[in-house]
Amino acid sequence: MSKYSCRCGRLMDKIKSYFNKKGSRITVCDACAKKYGFDNESEYRCEEYKLTKEQDANNQ
Repeated sequence: MSKYSCRCGRLMDKIKSYFNKKGSRITVCDACAKKYGFDNESEYRCEEYKLTKEQDANNQ
């Protein structure tokens, strides 16, 4: 299984997407989420999921 790469270059096997109150989505690794404050549950809602083969192919 290949991995999803964060904008910082770190590879993830689970994707975490953070949604703000306006509905904007950002997908980052745990380290970036902490660094930029996306792990603040009062401001952002997190959805975590694993790559499916179809998503994996689209990410190549």
